[in-house]
Amino acid sequence: MAKQHNYTDRVLLKLRRTYRKDEVVAALNKALSEREIEVGMLNAEIDHLKAELQNKVKIKGFKQRALEEARKEELYQRLEEEKKSYSRQLATSRANNAKLVTKLLAFESMLKKVA
Repeated sequence: MAKQHNYTDRVLLKLRRTYRKDEVVAALNKALSEREIEVGMLNAEIDHLKAELQNKVKIKGFKQRALEEARKEELYQRLEEEKKSYSRQLATSRANNAKLVTKLLAFESMLKKVA
């Protein structure tokens, strides 16, 4: 309990105490230096993120150029044509499938009527 009382007394003494001018300046200088350190750390992080962004932009540009070069190749163009052909075949097959399903349902309903 005495320890608690001493702590309270010390805090109250600090609250009531009037600080000298050089103590106030020293405290403000310490706070200022802490903030300068924080600013330096944040500036370093900003520089790091900028460098990462530049690397990503370079990589993206490289990939884009590589893709453009690949699109000029004959093999790529042939594969694109095959892809379009398969897409058309798939669309035709889906349309035929829908027609067959419709005919099958009509046929089943006709069989139910006969049976």
